[in-house]
Amino acid sequence: MGGRRGVSITADELDNDSLDLLAACTLGWSGFVVDGSELECNTENARRLYRQFPWLREQAQQYIDDRANFLKTSPTS
Repeated sequence: MGGRRGVSITADELDNDSLDLLAACTLGWSGFVVDGSELECNTENARRLYRQFPWLREQAQQYIDDRANFLKTSPTS
């Protein structure tokens, strides 16, 4: 990955890399109850949620893909 020629990567490896990045970017949540238990926010549980609920993964990925979410707004805006 990263533009190295001659190195092949499978779709599963690419998906896992994407999931790892998304889970690492997840800083907090509240109120996620799965199988009757509220989940603590950590990387392992983030991976679990994103695998179990593809719609949640898609929303988180859309947020990360929007650069405007990471830029400060002008005080005059």
